[in-house]
Amino acid sequence: MSIWLAPSKRKTAKPQKSAEDKPVGVVVWAVEVQNQDKQSVALYSILTLVARRV
Repeated sequence: MSIWLAPSKRKTAKPQKSAEDKPVGVVVWAVEVQNQDKQSVALYSILTLVARRV
């Protein structure tokens, strides 16, 4: 079984709710799991909340 993390990712800035909130964003990673025959058996996305640089 192989797990592949796609080199491409999507980044989205989330709006700040107030001036005191730290700026954050979401990074979406595409993941594909393949069996021993190189057949795709699962596709999913990992969402990560990250602090943005200001």
